[in-house]
Amino acid sequence: MEKLQALCVLSDSHGRLNPEELTHVIEEAPDPSSAVSTILNYLPGHSEVLGRTWRKVVFDLWSEQHPHIPLLLDLPITSTEVLDVPAIQDALYALRQFSRHPGQLQREGSEWLLTPDDAYDLASNLPSRRGHPLIPLENEWQSLRLRRLRTTLQALRLLRRQQEQLVVVKSRYQRFLELPASQQYYLLWHTDVYHTNWAQFGSIWGEYLNVIQACVPLLWDLSEAALPNVSYHIRRWNQDIWDTFAPLWDHEGLLSRRQPDSILLSFVRTQSVPYAVTQVVMRDLLEHYGLVVNEGEHYHWTPLGTRLTAAERTQEMPCALDLLK
Repeated sequence: MEKLQALCVLSDSHGRLNPEELTHVIEEAPDPSSAVSTILNYLPGHSEVLGRTWRKVVFDLWSEQHPHIPLLLDLPITSTEVLDVPAIQDALYALRQFSRHPGQLQREGSEWLLTPDDAYDLASNLPSRRGHPLIPLENEWQSLRLRRLRTTLQALRLLRRQQEQLVVVKSRYQRFLELPASQQYYLLWHTDVYHTNWAQFGSIWGEYLNVIQACVPLLWDLSEAALPNVSYHIRRWNQDIWDTFAPLWDHEGLLSRRQPDSILLSFVRTQSVPYAVTQVVMRDLLEHYGLVVNEGEHYHWTPLGTRLTAAERTQEMPCALDLLK
């Protein structure tokens, strides 16, 4: 409280800031970043240094006032802007369903897959897929949205296989539910980006995706000059992807590799790389996490997208896997 009072005196030349009222604002905020955003609105024209000082003080005070919540990450996103993002809606729905009814698994080769009935029931009811008719599934892999979600939740150790069932890890799930939505969102985002192998969702383009994921900071560089809510043509993004990663793909021999019995397939694969990357990275990652909005042949970055990629680009974002211990 003393730090807050001293900061109010330092920041407020007109005596408008009331430490008691600000304490209430901080306590009622859904997460520290929301509290910081609200308070900084009272300080038009504040300096970057002052903003960082406020952020640290507010973050500490919010954490003190919410001792039941696990250790938090300092993130440049707020709960309000991620509540309706498809990725978090799908994850919360899937976890609720698995907590009520464990998924039934069956062995197929070296994998344990959800039975077709369970996979269909879950995939057809994911919030992001409602309103999109889904044909009956013969295999869980026929719904890449579901398969990627399940892989992410297992990498985050919120789900695990127990004999022939897929069950929720109750202790980690409870900690996950205690977190503000912004922290839940970041856990999912970080795990999907850094701890989930994109290649398995890329079919014949998996090797190309391996290169992108191994050099993912280059992907964030593509958004450096992007402005939120400004429309861009998808072909521009495709060309940027090609210009950035083609030298790396060529270095790995992907652009020159030819198989005697599949010259045509090799040609088609190379020429269609931009479209595959658009689906797996632009649609299934950036759009699914609310960083971009699809407008047909155009797209635009959201404020969330420009801030999160800027943070990934300019600061050392924390690994989130151990947050739920």
